Amino acid sequence: MRLNALLRKFDSRMNPIAVKELRQISRGKFLPVILIGFLFMQLLVTGAVTFSGSAAPGPELYEALFVWLTVICILLIPAYAGFRLAQEHSDMNKDLLFISTLKPVSIVWGKTLSAAVLVALIYSVCMPFIAMTYILRGVDLLSAFLNIVLSYLFTLTAILVGILIGCMPANRFIKGIIGLLGLFLSFFILMREPILPRLIAESPANMSFQEALEAGFRLLWIWAFPSIGFLLLSAAFVSPPSANRAFVPRVYLTAVWAASYIAVFVWDQINGDFDLIMWWFVLSFAGFGWALTVSVSERDEIGLRVRQKIPRLRFQRAFAFLFYSGSGGGFLWASVGLVMTYLFWSCAFAASSGGISSEDFLDYLNRFGFASLNAWNAAVCAVFIHRKFLRNRVSGAYTWLIAIGVYIISNLLWGIFAVDSEAYRYFDLIELLPGIMAIGAAWASENPPTAAAGVIALILGCACIPWIARQAAAFKPAPLETRGTQKIGSA
Repeated sequence: MRLNALLRKFDSRMNPIAVKELRQISRGKFLPVILIGFLFMQLLVTGAVTFSGSAAPGPELYEALFVWLTVICILLIPAYAGFRLAQEHSDMNKDLLFISTLKPVSIVWGKTLSAAVLVALIYSVCMPFIAMTYILRGVDLLSAFLNIVLSYLFTLTAILVGILIGCMPANRFIKGIIGLLGLFLSFFILMREPILPRLIAESPANMSFQEALEAGFRLLWIWAFPSIGFLLLSAAFVSPPSANRAFVPRVYLTAVWAASYIAVFVWDQINGDFDLIMWWFVLSFAGFGWALTVSVSERDEIGLRVRQKIPRLRFQRAFAFLFYSGSGGGFLWASVGLVMTYLFWSCAFAASSGGISSEDFLDYLNRFGFASLNAWNAAVCAVFIHRKFLRNRVSGAYTWLIAIGVYIISNLLWGIFAVDSEAYRYFDLIELLPGIMAIGAAWASENPPTAAAGVIALILGCACIPWIARQAAAFKPAPLETRGTQKIGSA
């Protein structure tokens, strides 16, 4: 009886979206085809490596199976999960997302859980072949399974990225372009940086206690924190536009940013290790940089649903303006985050005993400062282009595309007119294109024009003050009569 009661309690807590997805997967032909295809490919890989006459077939077979399994799951399953969610989230298909009373987080979590179960089935099919590499000698079984666990965790992150792309407020063509760019960047990283073989060589089983702590912190930054962020962003995109959907992602990113800085600062003071602070700086720079692009795509006017939650005290309202939905508040929040990131990074460098040299610090500050100013200028230009010329033609949700286009064009112009062309002769096209998309002229130049970009940012900052001031003045709570009427009507 106790077991039945426990099963009933577990059954009542099951996510209905996950149950629906798993039922459709089990009844269709997709799952048997995938599992049989994986078994067939593993047989081919195992046969090719085993009969190649290698002196150490165990490590070679394990590396081939591990890399093949990880790459296929990271590319295939996220695309499948994102495509299914994009189909249900489209305007032409009114599916469960539009008629369900579930919370947006529950909907996204159900989609993620069903894809995670599918990946677990695929990995379970591959486990006998992975275990067979131990019989061939030369493979540490504990290290092998630890790497498999890490591979599974990063596959879950890729699934969340695919779901995030499927939730984006864009048409199928734009989502397809973003997905193809993601595939290109994934192949570029795997080809240029041997991450997977390095992961095999640096197994957690062979680490000391201090190295394990450092690896755990990097795992939090690379896997845990971004995964939760992707989940919250997907839930925000699924939420209705009238909701205060930007509040939770901004609070989460701010909390993670502050807590992680305290952790890396204390770690540097104890061990004299400045590498984690550099990780914190680069990832914070990337996070707030993308937040600039996303924030300008929000609405300028907030609805009654958001105004009902605005605090009445002016001191609280000032902080709420930064975290609540709205393009002006979000843009100001991301700008303050970038400034505080550079300030805290400079304080950590001044207090560090085992940090980088002053010349390297100034070089990093110059390069990333130019990249930040360039991204900030592109976001402001995108706001003016859309509000002045495209307001009645293009939806405000596509302002981020304008910002990315302005950013890439500005990087090209800086590279052509402000940077010596000799700097680009050392890089081929495959290396140059990601550099232009990432940090532009600062990536290929020793002396990027940071001062000129700062002057442009100052001019654009003065021009966007009225835009932010109008939204700050309109950021007021709804009258009490309106709140009471809304509650009675909803009841």
